[in-house]
Amino acid sequence: MRIRRIFLASSLLVTVTLALLGLFLAGQAQATTTTTQTTLSYAKPLPAGILSLKLENLAGHLSVSQGSHFQVTATVVAGGNDPATAQALAQSVHFDTQQSGSGFTVHVHYPVDHYTRYNYPDNDNNPTGNNGGNFCFLGVFCVNDGGSNLTYQGTEVNVYRNGNRGTPLHVDLVVRVPAGMALALVNYAGLTEANGIHNDLRVKTSSGDVRVSDMHGQFTVDTGSGDVHVANLSGDFTADTASGDVFAEHVIGNVHADTGSGDVHVSASRSQILYADTGSGDVMFSNVKGDMKLDTGSGDVRVDDANGSLHANTGSGDVIAKNYTGDESVWADTGSGDVSLAGDLSAVRKLYIDTGSGGATLDTTTDLSLHLDASSDSGDISINLPDMHNVVTRRREFIADFGKAEGQGTISTGSGDINVSKQ
Repeated sequence: MRIRRIFLASSLLVTVTLALLGLFLAGQAQATTTTTQTTLSYAKPLPAGILSLKLENLAGHLSVSQGSHFQVTATVVAGGNDPATAQALAQSVHFDTQQSGSGFTVHVHYPVDHYTRYNYPDNDNNPTGNNGGNFCFLGVFCVNDGGSNLTYQGTEVNVYRNGNRGTPLHVDLVVRVPAGMALALVNYAGLTEANGIHNDLRVKTSSGDVRVSDMHGQFTVDTGSGDVHVANLSGDFTADTASGDVFAEHVIGNVHADTGSGDVHVSASRSQILYADTGSGDVMFSNVKGDMKLDTGSGDVRVDDANGSLHANTGSGDVIAKNYTGDESVWADTGSGDVSLAGDLSAVRKLYIDTGSGGATLDTTTDLSLHLDASSDSGDISINLPDMHNVVTRRREFIADFGKAEGQGTISTGSGDINVSKQ
């Protein structure tokens, strides 16, 4: 017991000592760091015949709005042990431009020949001021997870967030773009946003969020770990994220969202096609109209106040639709998840529900017009609808016509129960 007390006391002493040392070193590092800013601007007339623009940046906040002509303003933020070092680092950044056919590129040149590790205090994507990818013990000892490993200007570089690792250098950009020109933005680390533009827009990031609002045109975005937010878009929307979430609101156009582990939220949108595919993320649609094609690995599909055809496939997730107005086709297939549909199903002519171990529930507010075949390997079957005729019951199977039986319906479960009723 005495040895144990000695060990605990020693451990506590070491922990406190290291914590105090860490605070001292952190304070020293903060005290000896000087930050400076310089401004760059590109506002030259574009060469004749330019139809598309591209902007490339390594790290920073990138903001785009409409303008009468193309203009890029850069704020270079650099740090160093003294003002002269910080100023020299800031002055090493400049613009490179290139024309290729009808396309024109503005590239933010970083000194990657001298520095391959950069630090970016990303307060836009990390508003709480925490250490982002750093793991901290007692708020002092921070171990960076390696940062974002990227290739920029043909050189492998790392961008670290909010810690003390890496050269403190990033570039914030404000862009004005004339209406009608196609625009491509590459901003590997940091928030990218656009507001009020009438342009086709493509955005690529590695670890930054993307936010777009009040836009007319096609919007395509590809992120690594960043979230995507779009609101008030007139045009088709395509998003591809690895671990980021997708939020779309008031979109008039087709929606195509593909995520690895991120969720997909779509609301108040009108589209011909509403498509979402996730690995482990959930899909949530509310107040939407269009043909819905939804696929998840282990995530749920939840639809509320939707109008249109529904095609949903999940591995282990549920499929739940409330206040739903079905179109001609409704198809739901789950591995172990439940399927629950509630709403106006009078227009449905092709109904297919298949679950492995999940149950299937239909609560219709209107009469059906289907020839329905319901079967379950080990679950119970309960069918309670008016205007039911040509009924055939077998062990684990129920067959009947409803209304004019203008369509075909199939419900099949492995071990789940089947319940069909009118509200």
